[in-house]
Amino acid sequence: MHSHHHDHEHSHGDGDAKSELIFSLITFVLLVIGLVFEYAIQPHWFHGVVRSIWYIVAVIPVGWNIAREAFVLIFGHADVFNEIVLMLVATIGAMAIGEYPEAVMLLLLYTIGEYLEHRANSRARKSIASLIDTRPEQVTRLVGNTKELVAPSVCIPGDKLLILPGERVALDGTLLSLSGTLNMAALTGESMPVELYEGSEVKAGAIVVSSPIQIEVAKPFGESTLARILQLVDNASENKPKTERFIRRFARVYTPIVFALAVLVVLIPFVISLFSSSYVFNFSNSFYKALVFLVTSCPCALIIGIPLSYYSGIGAASKHGLIFKGARFLELLPQIRTFIFDKTGTLTKGMFKVTNELCLINESDVHEVQRVVLTLEEQSTHPVAEAICDYLIAKGTTPLSDINLHMEELPGMGMRYSQDDTVILVGNPKLMASHGVSINNEEISNAGETVIYVAQNGRLVMCFKLSDEVKPSSHRAIEQLKKSGYFSAMLSGDNSQTVEAVAKLLSIDEAWGNLMPEDKITHMKRLRQQGAIAFVGDGINDAPVMAVSDLSFAMGGVGSDAAIEAADVIIQSDDPYKTVEAVEIARKTHRIVVSNIILILFVKLLVMLLALLGVGTLIMAILADVGVTLLAILNALRLLRYKVK
Repeated sequence: MHSHHHDHEHSHGDGDAKSELIFSLITFVLLVIGLVFEYAIQPHWFHGVVRSIWYIVAVIPVGWNIAREAFVLIFGHADVFNEIVLMLVATIGAMAIGEYPEAVMLLLLYTIGEYLEHRANSRARKSIASLIDTRPEQVTRLVGNTKELVAPSVCIPGDKLLILPGERVALDGTLLSLSGTLNMAALTGESMPVELYEGSEVKAGAIVVSSPIQIEVAKPFGESTLARILQLVDNASENKPKTERFIRRFARVYTPIVFALAVLVVLIPFVISLFSSSYVFNFSNSFYKALVFLVTSCPCALIIGIPLSYYSGIGAASKHGLIFKGARFLELLPQIRTFIFDKTGTLTKGMFKVTNELCLINESDVHEVQRVVLTLEEQSTHPVAEAICDYLIAKGTTPLSDINLHMEELPGMGMRYSQDDTVILVGNPKLMASHGVSINNEEISNAGETVIYVAQNGRLVMCFKLSDEVKPSSHRAIEQLKKSGYFSAMLSGDNSQTVEAVAKLLSIDEAWGNLMPEDKITHMKRLRQQGAIAFVGDGINDAPVMAVSDLSFAMGGVGSDAAIEAADVIIQSDDPYKTVEAVEIARKTHRIVVSNIILILFVKLLVMLLALLGVGTLIMAILADVGVTLLAILNALRLLRYKVK
């Protein structure tokens, strides 16, 4: 059980693991036969040299690889104090004092434990990968009127693919068919099929549910969202939590100390016997105690059980549509004190709809201003801008095509258009205030609504009222987080009245609107004084804020490259309740880690104490090492079956 312990780590393939199992079986058979000869049949010839040779032959199948590895560690890496050498010393020592069966049993159980550890790690990794890595080996590419089966890796952007019902999408692309129904469970964790329409993004990993669809490849195979998520999962173990890093550093110091203490177990009685004639030094007895002490104190269980606990926690999170970029973020989550949410697209659907248009100029001038507004808003991908475009296009408005059109984007405020003596502003109250435009009007009431103002030459001429529906799970998410003891806040660039209305509806503790990115950072630094903070946003406009937070979540990460890059945790759907599930999984993982540490230390300290008192045996030591390691592994693997209620 040593594949995780050193800077020179090695891994066991399936072939190596099977070989270990076969060698273990051979050793087991020879050990059982030897015990039958020694304690049951008791033939006259099975003693002395014959007995010694029998058990030495029995130990070779499992001991050869361990001896070879110990040799490499000592002479190749100058690493003397490690559990491999410790086990080998204990085995040779046990044989030297005639405890052959226990020596064989020590390496046998050690090898079996190592095999089971390999299987446990393999199971945890496969459990995660199987959730999302089910990409097809072949895809149907359309070339003119012909179809050809090719590997996804040879497809390039622009290729057209045909995907039949029941087949899984292999590459990211754009839907060419009029519509399509897809199951996104592998990506978002949601089993409800999603209806997509022509021009929509189709992500690798989705399954076509009803009629065949055609897509145009948007990204190469290795750059698809699914491939990147798989890479994140595979690299997650590299971001080690503080607990695991501490235990690894602890083991480097702990092991040589244990060797020294084992020497003292033999040396101290010997020294006492030199100064006390009444005390009889028994080397064999003291050496046996030292061996028990050595085997018991092996740090394998801690070094294996803790990383596996966190990795299993990452696996449980993946099943719930949550991708943690590293185990350290799983460890950090229970320490968070404040959850800060963005509004649009996070707690609300981000699907704005114009509910009212107010015009304050002559009807004859309205159409021309609307054309300018449409032309300006088409330059933005913000949901508010898209909603206004949809509204104006539905009214029959057409954009300007004047090549002399001059447009300027004012970040965080809106757009500015100037031509000849005409200046038109489209944006929020901050934009109006910066240009001295008064927006006080009795007909404008924006409580709970988003309002976009239009000014011409310094005078308010038009405004659009928009509403954004709160997601159904937002209320439940905030309520559950508050029950769990978290402080909630909302920071948004939307107008204050709208933000306050949403905050009141969701019972959020604190909310601020009309914020620029730097304003959000200022508020976050203030809130951090209460403790660690987590920010939940869409991962597109909030990258600076995410960088400042202690922990960041990206909503709807499947559709956002920026989210995958910026966030520590990716929520593969757009459900804010996933933050609650992440908290529950992190807390469960923490409980498993703590219980493993307590179990391991309690058992080891108990057997070490018994060894010093002369009661402990090598069998107890083996159970305290290999046995407790297996218990820690089984305890960690429980996380893979954990489901948040």
